[in-house]
Amino acid sequence: MKHEYAKGHAKLGGRVKGTPNKLTASLKEMIRGALDAVGGQKYLEEQARENPTAFMTLLGKLLPSEVSLEHQKAPLSDVDVGTLLFMLEHAEELMKQLDDEVDTGDASTH
Repeated sequence: MKHEYAKGHAKLGGRVKGTPNKLTASLKEMIRGALDAVGGQKYLEEQARENPTAFMTLLGKLLPSEVSLEHQKAPLSDVDVGTLLFMLEHAEELMKQLDDEVDTGDASTH
């Protein structure tokens, strides 16, 4: 039996658009808990200094390719803002460390 709907009909059933599934929400909660347990932002700052290659890789996976704060759906948390500010303040230093590791071949050890 084929169901045909009129063009532009209202959505029927399912999750509200933008609602994360339960697995994603649980995983994010566990990651936040683990980060809090090891020191939160201070731990991330330490990792940025000691393991810039791994930190920059993580950063590349977390940040959207284009950042538009004007169209942000949800406000940034204090941790998000603090991490972004830290990265902006230390971007030149982190990139120099990353370049140095690549030049010496140390980047593969992270």
